Amino acid sequence: MKKIKKIIALVVFCCLIPWFGAAVVFGEPPVHTLKKVEADYLYNLLLFIHWPGRQRERLTICVIDDESIGAFLMPAANKPIKGSSQSMGVKNLASNFKARDLKFCSLIFISKKDGPDMKQILAKIKGLPLLTVSDLPGFVERGGMIGLVTRHGRLRWQINQAAAREAGLSFAAQILRNADMVVGREDK
Repeated sequence: MKKIKKIIALVVFCCLIPWFGAAVVFGEPPVHTLKKVEADYLYNLLLFIHWPGRQRERLTICVIDDESIGAFLMPAANKPIKGSSQSMGVKNLASNFKARDLKFCSLIFISKKDGPDMKQILAKIKGLPLLTVSDLPGFVERGGMIGLVTRHGRLRWQINQAAAREAGLSFAAQILRNADMVVGREDK
């Protein structure tokens, strides 16, 4: 039953891609449209990541310096994640966050605004079981775990499997199969 729910979530996740692409056909989408789609991706990613240890009751998305994505996620906060018994939380952080601010974070989104600080941010969280996601160009090549990229008018994702493995995280096969690119793929 759990597998069926994950498959349904993946189908919904993949359905966002054509929707975004259609918006681009008529020109560049407004920034708020892109941010809404990115927020939807972050929410859906929670279903395809395996954190170490026992299942967490609450998965919190921490957003650094991007209130618009936090605002799009807020309506789903404190509600059960579809297909799961877990709930989602949202926390906005400044780029000068302290380690204690990450206590409840499961996923951390690093915005384009933090491009110059990305290296320091990744160093602060290295080794913690936090999924790192960003829309910065070249994010996965520079040590991030999931990069959101626009290809041919569609929002896609790239994965750095080696960086996730170092943090004790793993990805569901569906998300790896549908990634635009996987760096550090495990050989099976």
